[in-house]
Amino acid sequence: MEKVVTMAGPINSGHIEEEIKRALSESAGAATKGSLFNLIIFKQAFREFGIDSSLNYILGKRPARIIFIDSGFPGQSQAVVSARCYPGSTDGAVCFEEVHIQNGDDDIGRDPGFWSSLIIREIPLYVWWLESLVPFPEVFSQIDELADRFLINTGVNESLDEDPFQIVQSLAFQLNKNPSMSFADFSWQRIRPLRKGTAALFEPEAERHYLTEIEAVVLNGGNSSEGLLYFLWLAERLGWQLKNRERNKLLMDKSDGVGIVLNHENKGSLESGFLLELYIRGGDRMALQCSGDNCALISSPDSGKRTMAVQLLSQGEILLREVDSLEADLLYHKALARSAAI
Repeated sequence: MEKVVTMAGPINSGHIEEEIKRALSESAGAATKGSLFNLIIFKQAFREFGIDSSLNYILGKRPARIIFIDSGFPGQSQAVVSARCYPGSTDGAVCFEEVHIQNGDDDIGRDPGFWSSLIIREIPLYVWWLESLVPFPEVFSQIDELADRFLINTGVNESLDEDPFQIVQSLAFQLNKNPSMSFADFSWQRIRPLRKGTAALFEPEAERHYLTEIEAVVLNGGNSSEGLLYFLWLAERLGWQLKNRERNKLLMDKSDGVGIVLNHENKGSLESGFLLELYIRGGDRMALQCSGDNCALISSPDSGKRTMAVQLLSQGEILLREVDSLEADLLYHKALARSAAI
């Protein structure tokens, strides 16, 4: 059950806090557990991107203060207060304390001065950004000192017709300018099966020498963002240097100076399956294929075919992982930096 109160004009944080308490009381009907983190969600009005299902996944697992900032409303910016709770143990229900800010024509709803007083200061703050990243948003620098991490999804921005490579380069530039800034990308987490499977290909000691003999890489499946991040991860792990970009291909130099082409073909959802092919000097081929739920087929020159279990995480599962950790993913940051070579 929700208790909704609309407030127009500048936020009165004391009033909002009282309304949150009232909404919690009516939703939970008992004691509630204290919030573990703040989550600020920036998006355009009426665009959901699976937010509700993701929050429902963590509802009952982690109590939180969630502030939605939806842009594109007419008139004056205003705030709507609500709460949703999941029955907890005897020490209290697990609830989301929610403030929905409707950013109006005055555009003050996005201003940190409008909503920052609602942040619970003693707990982490995550910013989930579901708007354009081109050009890089100025608000990031305005709230960098408040935010522990910025959560993005280059796959979402790809659906907004933005170039994933341009976004990745922009993120790399920001990290170079401000190393204390921390980013996490849902698309990076979604390619975890690809990264894990690639590592498994070379796990047997007898096959590790093939790492220096890769002549070409072809990925079938996944969207452009996922393919790009996978190729940058591979380059970071193997010390390859990006030299050029041609449509779906990245041209790189290996550590011995020999060129290599990484090609992304037949793009689609990872859930529909993917095939990774690594072409080895001398005509050999190593492959990682997923053609069903949580199923991967591995083949390699010396060991033949092996199987391994993989799991494609849902957006809710990824969100839970991110809010449970304060540590920056330095490998992801290093992979981003590989894009800055051109």
